[in-house]
Parts: sequence; structure tokens; C-alpha cells
Amino acid sequence: MPGKKVLVVSGKRKTATARAVVKQGVGKVRVNMTPVEIFEPAIAREKIMEPLLQAGEATWKQLDMDVKAVGGGFMGQAEAARMAIANGLLK
Repeated sequence: MPGKKVLVVSGKRKTATARAVVKQGVGKVRVNMTPVEIFEPAIAREKIMEPLLQAGEATWKQLDMDVKAVGGGFMGQAEAARMAIANGLLK
């Protein structure tokens, strides 16, 4: 049985920090245990989704990402999560 590849990346913005665990999957992206498709407020959801949309569906639909953001306000957490997701897609 080949080992599963798991990548842990992080992103920071102001006092917010986000850690993303990226692994092979079916395109599930969750931020603080909430699917990104229903993440509120909408402006934060759009910020988080931007690197996914730029990468293209063919790329991120093969990955599962669990992002945990702490510290700061909701917008700082959203931008930190965005950085972590972008770093995970690049690596």
C-alpha cells in the first residue's frame, strides 16, 4: 500500500494564522469545519475561493483541504486561509 501524500502549509495575515492540510481527495474544502461553499460572510467566502478559481477546477477538484484559522477577525482569518490554500496549491 503506497503512502498517502499529506501536505501541511500555513498562511498569515495580521494576527490571524491558518494551517491547511492538503491531501488527495474529491474537492472538499473546509474552513474551520465549514464547507467553503456555505462559509459566511459572502465577502470572506469570495476571498477564500479566489485562489481555487484561478487554479482551475481540474486542479483543486483532486484535493481535499482542511483549513483551521485562529486569531484576528473574520476577514484576517479569511485572508490567512486564502494564503494557506494558495500555498497548498502551489506545492
